[in-house]
Amino acid sequence: MAAVKNHDLNLPEWGPYNKEYVGFSHIADAQRGLRFDLDLFPGYYRRSVMFTRTIADGGAKLWRSSADLKHMVYRYELEHKDKVYCDVHFVQKDGNAEISCEFVNNTERPQSVQMDFCASVRLPGFIRRKMLAADASVPEGNLWVKAAEYDEIEGCHRISLDGFRLGEWLKNGACGATAFQTSVITDEDGFVSYSFAPVQADALVLRYCAENDVTIRIQAFPGDGREHAAQSAGGEQNGALSADKAQRVLTAELPASPELTTYQIDLPAGEYEGIRIYPCGQELELDGFAIGMEAQQLTIIQRPQVYVPELTREENRLTIAYPGLAPYVLEWDAKDYVVRELLGEDDFNILADNIHEHVSHCLKGKGEGHFTDLFVRPVFVKPHTSEKFKLKIYTNEKREKIPAKKVFEFAPNPCGETYLNSQNLMSAAMFLNVVYPVYFRGKYLRHNTPGKIWDSFYTWDSGFIALGLMPLDKERAVGCLNTYLMPEGDRHMPYLNHGSPVPTQMFLYKELMDAGEEKICRDFYPSMRYYYRYFAGLGRGKNGLKSGLVSTWHIFYNSGGWDDYPAQSYVHKNKLTGRVAPMINTSVTILMGRILRSAAAWLGFEEDLAEYDGDIAFLTENLQQAWDEETGYFGYAEHDETGAFTGVLRNGDGVNVNMGFDGIYPLIAGAGNEAQKKAMMENIKKGLLTKYGVSVVDTRAPYFSSSGYWNGSIWMPHQWILWKAMLDCGDDIFAEKIAMTALNLWKTETDDNYNCYEHFMLENGRGAGFHHFSGLSAPVVVWYSAYFVPGHVSAGFRTVIRGQKWNREKTALDLAIETDVSKCSIIVTLKEGGEYRFDFIKGKGTVKKVHPGTYVIRLKNCSAAKLKIGPCQE
Repeated sequence: MAAVKNHDLNLPEWGPYNKEYVGFSHIADAQRGLRFDLDLFPGYYRRSVMFTRTIADGGAKLWRSSADLKHMVYRYELEHKDKVYCDVHFVQKDGNAEISCEFVNNTERPQSVQMDFCASVRLPGFIRRKMLAADASVPEGNLWVKAAEYDEIEGCHRISLDGFRLGEWLKNGACGATAFQTSVITDEDGFVSYSFAPVQADALVLRYCAENDVTIRIQAFPGDGREHAAQSAGGEQNGALSADKAQRVLTAELPASPELTTYQIDLPAGEYEGIRIYPCGQELELDGFAIGMEAQQLTIIQRPQVYVPELTREENRLTIAYPGLAPYVLEWDAKDYVVRELLGEDDFNILADNIHEHVSHCLKGKGEGHFTDLFVRPVFVKPHTSEKFKLKIYTNEKREKIPAKKVFEFAPNPCGETYLNSQNLMSAAMFLNVVYPVYFRGKYLRHNTPGKIWDSFYTWDSGFIALGLMPLDKERAVGCLNTYLMPEGDRHMPYLNHGSPVPTQMFLYKELMDAGEEKICRDFYPSMRYYYRYFAGLGRGKNGLKSGLVSTWHIFYNSGGWDDYPAQSYVHKNKLTGRVAPMINTSVTILMGRILRSAAAWLGFEEDLAEYDGDIAFLTENLQQAWDEETGYFGYAEHDETGAFTGVLRNGDGVNVNMGFDGIYPLIAGAGNEAQKKAMMENIKKGLLTKYGVSVVDTRAPYFSSSGYWNGSIWMPHQWILWKAMLDCGDDIFAEKIAMTALNLWKTETDDNYNCYEHFMLENGRGAGFHHFSGLSAPVVVWYSAYFVPGHVSAGFRTVIRGQKWNREKTALDLAIETDVSKCSIIVTLKEGGEYRFDFIKGKGTVKKVHPGTYVIRLKNCSAAKLKIGPCQE
């Protein structure tokens, strides 16, 4: 049986995995998803404690990191900007860690400062909610089978969300904190099947809850009644049950119970190796079942909600031993300290409420919880000096020195140094925005998050995270991509789906193609094709729209990641999701098809070329129905109750509701005739383009707002997609304007406050949203690398780099290019310091210098080119 795919990240057990406060974490129990947190709270002694919660900016900054997280740096700004702060370096090796704290006083007055290190064990959660789990125990010789861990499901016609199996969802008090919801099975004869090693049984005990009395049907399969079929997609055993032997068919009448309870079903004594449950249209939640000769002795044990450790105090040493976990040994060199216990659910609130409590070693707050507080105090720092101390944490017996690794910092050309600080801060956010645990089919994973408030998967953000990681560390980028791709044929989902169904994973796949990563692209190709086929299939009438346009409202309310986009808001307000198709879903499906067609041609999957060609032609033609000549935008396509196209969606005033980015997505996909493209470009430059970047909504539209989340803000993701499209159009001048406007906007705000914001207010360019964001803001590091970091080649979606071979100094390059557009632009950045010669070995084009070391190659009516690039001879 093939191994189940691993979706976890290849990162250490120690990491910046905290979800509540800025600090450091350790994976305490991978089976249960338990996390050991060390929250850090600097402050002024007996005056204040810093609010370091991840959800809001209280002065804690993500400063630097190595790609592998073995050296992480936070800066805690007690007095902005760089007047009084604490730099904290965390280095680790083989499960042990060393934390170096340096308080810096750049003021004229002496400072008295402090640091609280608060240790605790935290339970797994989902979107900031605890998962309160139980465990099942049965006597030896009996079996407990988790309901969500079925082998086969029939009668379910949807894809699963959030990394759960079909029908699986959170249920506090259930085993593993999830249960199977039978409501996902909509066919009357639908079922779930379970296969297991043969067991002698005379009873089956269900654990369930239901709002009403329910009657379900159960088939019990005697021993040898199961065909050991081949591995099913997704790595889960195919539990196809043979009908050759007599089957025990039982009816169970389960009484209503709002809480999880048990119900015993007697079986004819004998050997069994399979169960099939038919919900028969009834709604209930199944935790699982016990089967055996003593199944009625099923015992449910609730896992602890609070872990209280045994503390062993010694001079400058503390052992923290939690029940069932390996102990943590802390050693430090600070001279003045006290070890306290904080009793309550929130350590910061306890510290803040007791800031003037100077005697007690046990501080109490609201709720239940336990924190061990190493309180280092006071630390006296003279003017214009610094003070240091260290804390070491051991999880094993090794006591060797832990060397610090070099943290990542960009090495740009001198002309790009003005942006360096803002880009280094973004790289730190990219590396350090990782959480643990995130639940996935019974396992707990490390996960790249757009920000710590998103304690879950997020598909469209994560495509950009992977894209942004690529110029920083390819291994981290590929790991992020791997998380979201499913094995071809996976029964539960065609891709790891959460949130806006925009297949942004294709962007990194294209960058890997351009980088010549043939093995990676080949390995991922079946999953990418599976991903693509799901969306392409929606345009073949499966969504009920006869226009052949792709609509994804049945998956999620947000079509393009743009929450309050006016056209989208209008659709929901008027309950039109079953009758309206936006342009972005069809357009990105075309775009994905174009990218995979290039991959198929390169990797030798010629049998797929006709499929891509047919889909692209079919969807491109279908888009034409929604062209609105009056506004020069494609509109939301409206349909009647039969699914037939009726026209462009307009509001009560007769105005096209789609005067915005969605209305230009066919241009990005390479659809539309020349007149349409010209009209859309005019709208981009006269209606969408602003002082601070490209708006998501036309500023001339009557529904434009300067105070919205997406309507009235500047965001990076769709701008980056437009930038790529402009390279495909050969308009590198406008492409550079998009990129440089974004880089200058980013630099101004980030240099000012050391934060990496979600979006920027169109009115004044100020940052807003989450302050340590590494999701949709990731394109800034891509633009920076493209124009200022030697060793980068950047092309559009329809122009593929078929080969690039650099010398070590990044002063010479052999380059091969293929394109299917009539004109295109390619950006090449070499080491600044001299002039370069571009020799066309094949094809022809022109070259323009845009920055020292950075050039644009322009091809026109040239489908392929090869160049040799190097320094000009003296």
